[in-house]
Amino acid sequence: MLDLKVIRQQPDRVRQGLRARGAEPSLVDRILEVDRRRRDLVQRIETLRAEQKRASAEIARLSGAAQQGRIDAARNVSDRLHIEEAALRGIEEEQDPLLRSLPNLPHESV
Repeated sequence: MLDLKVIRQQPDRVRQGLRARGAEPSLVDRILEVDRRRRDLVQRIETLRAEQKRASAEIARLSGAAQQGRIDAARNVSDRLHIEEAALRGIEEEQDPLLRSLPNLPHESV
C-alpha cells in the first residue's frame, strides 16, 4: 500500500505510475479528496474535544443556573463530537479500500 504522504506530496508521480501499471490515474484525485475531507474532519473533532475539555473545567468552577447552562452546552458539544466521530469512521472506511486498491509504483528506471 502506498504511503498517503507520498500521494499528497507527489500526486503527478503517482498518477504517472498508475498509468504505467494500467490503473486509473483519477484514483489519485479521489484519494486526495477523501483525505482532504478526513483531515478537515479530524481538525473539527480536535476543536470539539478542546471545547469539551474547557467546558469540563468551567463546570467545576460554576454553580447553580450558570453551571446547569454550561452542562447543557457541554452536552451539545458532546453530541456534535459523537456525530463527527461517526462521520470520521465512515470516511476512514471509504479511504482504506481506495488506498488498498493502488498498485505499487514502478521504479523510476522502468
